[in-house]
Amino acid sequence: MSGFLTLIPNFDGDFFPKPLDELRKEAPKKQIMTGVTEYEGLMMAMINPTLSPTDNGIKLLAKESYGKDVSSNPEETQRMFYENYTKEVDKSDEFAMKKKLIEAVGDEYFNVGVLQAAKTAAKYGNDVYLYTFNYTNSDGFGMWNDMLPFKAALHGTELRYILGEGVYSKFDPNEEDLKVLEKMTTLFSNFATKRKRFK
Repeated sequence: MSGFLTLIPNFDGDFFPKPLDELRKEAPKKQIMTGVTEYEGLMMAMINPTLSPTDNGIKLLAKESYGKDVSSNPEETQRMFYENYTKEVDKSDEFAMKKKLIEAVGDEYFNVGVLQAAKTAAKYGNDVYLYTFNYTNSDGFGMWNDMLPFKAALHGTELRYILGEGVYSKFDPNEEDLKVLEKMTTLFSNFATKRKRFK
């Protein structure tokens, strides 16, 4: 993202002896579990006032993501970004546009990177388990409840069901939450302790 990660590793050979792709290829093989939630960008898109109104928010996200430091033709890249997320959407439908903004934020900050990491790991012979977490309790958003245009699994939701903690609001599980908690803790515990038999 343009100007977003200005303090990142410099691949000059001092800290990383080879490009990361080569190091990943040479690394010992392992099992990897990674994933995203259904709407990773939901909260981030809706609590950021600079992304409102939504149409301007998508344009601003494109501009902030694809500047001259990451694109040889930033204006064209920004136009393509906007058009990709708004094609086949009635731009006067604010709810539909919000969903597209949420999708774009999720893709830019989380989804694309997680998918690329999973593909790269699999490419080099690692066993990769990629998940999308889409369960949510619509009563579990606390102070964020009225800020969201709809309720869905968002960034960090799965942590409630892995750690048993609320993350963005107090976790007061109902019966269905407890079933999901049991499934998730079993899944992650089995992955961590019984990797050879994990299916």
